[in-house]
Amino acid sequence: MFTTLNVETLNRKEVVDYLRFLNEIITKDMSSEDQSKFLACKAKLHERLTGLDI
Repeated sequence: MFTTLNVETLNRKEVVDYLRFLNEIITKDMSSEDQSKFLACKAKLHERLTGLDI
């Protein structure tokens, strides 16, 4: 899920919804590779949200 999400096609509401969903996920039991993908996905979503707010 974290690598297949195309954030460029999401509108502001969808980005916010995804970020809320991701904030509910607890990462302590994830492998370091999955944590890396998770954090990269969150970073892309935050970047998209910033771009939409400009």
